[in-house]
Amino acid sequence: MSKRHATIEYNNNNEIYLTDHNSTNGTYYNGVLITNKKPIDPPGVIQIGTLEIFVGFKEIKQESKQDKKRKSGDTAINMEVSPK
Repeated sequence: MSKRHATIEYNNNNEIYLTDHNSTNGTYYNGVLITNKKPIDPPGVIQIGTLEIFVGFKEIKQESKQDKKRKSGDTAINMEVSPK
């Protein structure tokens, strides 16, 4: 895995983009090699080497200290990271 292997971007339109930064072994989303900035559609799995990142949307039910800055009805990205 590279020091800056890939970037995950999220915008106000609930769009998620995945960009590989010319890594040696690549970045995959649901088994497809990502070569440029690509939109991704959760739920899905980002694979970087032996690391798998599960990406999905989760509705915000309760307001926590971290969520107070978000507006009501916003959506959060839920990611779980596990070794392969």
